[in-house]
Amino acid sequence: MKLSAPIHVLKRKAKLRARDEGTPLNQALDRVAQEEGFKSWSLLTARSSSAAPEPKGDKTQITVLPLSPADRVEFVETANAVFEMVIDRIEPQNPDATRKLWDAGQYVDHELLNESMLPIDRDYALSLIDAFLVHHVINLATQADSQSA
Repeated sequence: MKLSAPIHVLKRKAKLRARDEGTPLNQALDRVAQEEGFKSWSLLTARSSSAAPEPKGDKTQITVLPLSPADRVEFVETANAVFEMVIDRIEPQNPDATRKLWDAGQYVDHELLNESMLPIDRDYALSLIDAFLVHHVINLATQADSQSA
């Protein structure tokens, strides 16, 4: 079964939900897993890790840019999922205009990584989306506000 987002993004979603709703993390994880079609979080993680394709060569490092097509797809999907979480949290004044300015491919290709960061662990590089996208989205929201004024 294909997940709607990478596991680290789903886990972050559960953490935010647990914090916002004041529920235990394990309950929030299980609810996210149920939304993904699994009975529990442990089944989601077990199935998704067993269904993951075997890496060909050293897939744990990104050594050249641009990203490979397969990596780029995952990075863009992750960026889109994180964008949705960030835009919900910051509640911009002009959400539609902010969404129009958002381009996940542009962000992944030109803003997230650069040659000076290479080689970089692939999972770490994915985690940078979660860490730094909030600043980018705030900049987009500010730009959207300026255009609407």
